Amino acid sequence: MKTRRDITEWQGRPGPASAAGCRCHFEAGNQLPGQSVKSALAFTLLEVMIAAAIFFLAMLSLLGVLSTGIHAATLLQRNYPTLDMAVAKLTLTNKLEEVPETGDFGEIYPGYRYLLSPHELLTNGLFQVDVTVYHQDKVFSSMSILLFRPDSQKKF
Repeated sequence: MKTRRDITEWQGRPGPASAAGCRCHFEAGNQLPGQSVKSALAFTLLEVMIAAAIFFLAMLSLLGVLSTGIHAATLLQRNYPTLDMAVAKLTLTNKLEEVPETGDFGEIYPGYRYLLSPHELLTNGLFQVDVTVYHQDKVFSSMSILLFRPDSQKKF
């Protein structure tokens, strides 16, 4: 006489069934039609390829996030002034004059100085500002930006 425990092992249901108990389930003829015992217990090539593709896509996205974080950390470790620090004063107002301006970065970055050279491109208040940062009289970095400052004094 079979007990309830023997029946659950034979049917392959979760429980205290062993690997042999599961194998007995398929050997007893309870597998799907057209399946052998080996194919009923194994993954198909397509399933393995899909699982591998999902795994590699997840790892690729994690590596992208990690790379971005490392790049941001290296940018924070730089110990020199950026061009944005020199341009920051110009963004506080809607007025701009065509007068070159020089300055330094104080005690934080000794030996560095900047030159701002604005000139009006069009008569509607569009200015091009050439920004140059010098380190010990050598050009360290430079760029040009466009600023729209409609409240600026017009040249006659």
